[in-house]
Amino acid sequence: MATFVHEYLLQLNDRWKEVDLLVNEAENNFESNSELYNVMCRSISILVVAHLEGFIKDLTRSIVNDLSHNLQFNELSKPIQMTLCKKYLGFDNKVIKNYDRIINEMIIDFSTADHFPISYEPFLFDKNRNPKPESIKIVCSRFGISDIFKNLHGSMFDGVFESDRKLAHLLSRSELIVHLATKEFPYRAKLDKFSLNSKTYNGGRTLWQTFLDDINQTRHNIVHGNTFDNSESVEQIKRRINSAKLFQLLIVYCLCGKIAQNENND
Repeated sequence: MATFVHEYLLQLNDRWKEVDLLVNEAENNFESNSELYNVMCRSISILVVAHLEGFIKDLTRSIVNDLSHNLQFNELSKPIQMTLCKKYLGFDNKVIKNYDRIINEMIIDFSTADHFPISYEPFLFDKNRNPKPESIKIVCSRFGISDIFKNLHGSMFDGVFESDRKLAHLLSRSELIVHLATKEFPYRAKLDKFSLNSKTYNGGRTLWQTFLDDINQTRHNIVHGNTFDNSESVEQIKRRINSAKLFQLLIVYCLCGKIAQNENND
């Protein structure tokens, strides 16, 4: 039986079809209708961010469904157990006295329960958030990856920012790798491949954080009326779309790799 994550991945390209349609229309109107071209480009910039936000939610639900269908609470990794317990206590450890002790006691109690409900709500925010680096970092940390950008930094996938050719190659290769790695549970993703293991970096913004900063800022400027001009060519937008698609695959692989790592260590 295919995993929920794998089934979701099969739908991802279809989710991008509306964006691809706008890209085609923008290209067709580049010379004949500059006003329509600019409107299309501005619309695409907004939709790219919307698709990334929806992706974080859908991927979280898919992973949690796989965990719920294959594992009991006591078989989950400690970070995931803690996240599930925080559904009841909240995430601010300063509000409740002896917060950490209570969490540990809850883990012990829940580990003895049969069919404890593994729900996706505590892994996400209770309000909608744009897919900014800090928001994505927090969601990933609730699955056990303390800083997802430490995993991406210095990996072979930093090369996508060097050329469109390298981006296209890595996107195509990653689609195959991630589909194969998530076809069955336990997942077969490995964080020590492709230099995706956690690394340190000396301050500043990583390439992937900067990428997210840029697309969120562009979306913000358009939505809030800070600019009515189109500052990007359709070629630049296509590059951002492919980078966003690759970023999605990397998040899938890293989260599934972390879960697989915990499974292998048990």
